[in-house]
Amino acid sequence: MMSNLRAAVATLFFALPSTGFAQDGTILVIASHPVIDYEQWRTVYDGFADEQRAGGVLEEEVLRDIENPNMVYVLHRFTDVAAANAYFASPVLQAGMKDAGVAGPPTIAIVRSAD
Repeated sequence: MMSNLRAAVATLFFALPSTGFAQDGTILVIASHPVIDYEQWRTVYDGFADEQRAGGVLEEEVLRDIENPNMVYVLHRFTDVAAANAYFASPVLQAGMKDAGVAGPPTIAIVRSAD
């Protein structure tokens, strides 16, 4: 379990956008959750782009666990914590996650650059 956590943290570290989010004051949300079937989930996720933009997502990226490809990590960049909280509390997002086959509750971390 610990090796999976280390691998996930390393993957997230190297996958962070190089667009300078750390210096522009935005925040990053790292959400992870298992899915029943990645391809099904990805189809629904990709069709959710308009809702993401409307919900304040500035930038997004999807990563998959190396050992368990049905474990996904989604990075979303927002202008502030309030926008992130509102997006993740959205009933539209909750319904979309259910339709996509999310197999368990997400783990969500909201982070900002330490610099």
